[in-house]
Amino acid sequence: MSRANSRQTKAQSCEGLNAEGIAGGPAWGELAEAPWRAQGDGGGLAETAAALSVLLEKCKNVEVNVQQEDQQRSIPLLLYLTSQSDKNGSTPLHFAASLKTSIEGFTSRLCEHFRPKQSPTTLLLGLNESAIYQPDNRGSYPILVAASNGILKVVITLLKRYPDCATLRDIQGRTFFHVAVEKKRRNIVAYVCERPGFSPILNMQDSHGDTALHLAVKAGYHMLIFQNPRYMISQLLALSGGTVGYSRQDHFFEKYSKKRDEVIDSNDMTSAAQVLGISSALIATVTFAAAFTLPGGYRADDHTDGGTPTLAGSYPFDAFIISNSLAFICSLLATVSLLYSGIQSRDISIRRRYYAFSMLLMQSSTTSFTVAFAMGMYLVLAPVTLNAAVSVCIIAFVSLLPGNMEIGVSLAIANTLRIRLGIWAAMSQARPVLLFTWKRVWSCIIIFGLPGLMKIHRTKMA
Repeated sequence: MSRANSRQTKAQSCEGLNAEGIAGGPAWGELAEAPWRAQGDGGGLAETAAALSVLLEKCKNVEVNVQQEDQQRSIPLLLYLTSQSDKNGSTPLHFAASLKTSIEGFTSRLCEHFRPKQSPTTLLLGLNESAIYQPDNRGSYPILVAASNGILKVVITLLKRYPDCATLRDIQGRTFFHVAVEKKRRNIVAYVCERPGFSPILNMQDSHGDTALHLAVKAGYHMLIFQNPRYMISQLLALSGGTVGYSRQDHFFEKYSKKRDEVIDSNDMTSAAQVLGISSALIATVTFAAAFTLPGGYRADDHTDGGTPTLAGSYPFDAFIISNSLAFICSLLATVSLLYSGIQSRDISIRRRYYAFSMLLMQSSTTSFTVAFAMGMYLVLAPVTLNAAVSVCIIAFVSLLPGNMEIGVSLAIANTLRIRLGIWAAMSQARPVLLFTWKRVWSCIIIFGLPGLMKIHRTKMA
């Protein structure tokens, strides 16, 4: 059989592909866009990968004649199609890099077993690796498209196979990290910041001289600031007594600090005070009501101590009373402080102090309120179902962790100081860390420490 007849026979196995499809037109474009329609109808990435696998299997041996310079040559059809672009310059790999699964987050991990072993991106890379270095009309590469859409799995796949694609830039000089920060793709930003191998791209500048950190500030995305190694280093150097630079502080702040618009600050603070005031007033109302509807009820009037709480004297009850009282007092003080911070006729610097004080009180109030809820549930459930009571307490305390993640950062700084300067030098420099930790946990120390002292005192008196 001749070569021409062989190609004709192989082409018959791909009869669903018309002439326009072979030229990289609508047939391939419709396949690339099908995932969005499939997701809207309840489908997703699995259906797309399955359809793509069938197409690749049917066309894997098909070749097509293309005109290159003054001669005609025969190349694999799939290689030709994967290098073709639409009117926007998007190749099939651009489309594949933009596909999202219909199930995100924690649920996606549970369903990982049911997903295809090879994603559309992986399948296309196996056909034409050079497509990863082919930009669209805007100069955007597939890895930048994946970063823009927050698809971490595709970004990881591309970086592991082709590490040099991390430095690819669009027409604005932005890397995939710039794009992820600008679009506030937390998963990709966290992935890059947690790996030392990506440290060179953290401070790369785009065509306007902006690093990813600059874009984070402009976009109001402050997570990157605290994860940036330079921030951590500056904190460690300050705590370690490092030598300061030669630049005057007034010149430094004049150059790098953001100028404040007092009118805008005043309006923003008033709005924030109104919103937080509702929350603090709500906590004060609930804790005030809880003080007169104690768990366990009251003793009967014919009892020796009639009218007193039934569970009074136990450690959980004392912890409940103290935590509920702290929540009420802190929320009440926070409400008053927020009222002062919201008065526009007062000086803005004084209002900022009231606002900062109210934020500290609100955090302590929320912590105390959560502990009061846990202790109240424990008092009611422990006599009948101890496991449920303990579970409620664990859930309540775990819910407090997201608001206190900075303590972990403080401990990491303290550990670095210990390694760098030794234990005693670290202890002498640990006052800021201890002060910060005290601000976060002082209410818990009082809630759980004071009832213990009261119990010891009652035991001695008995």
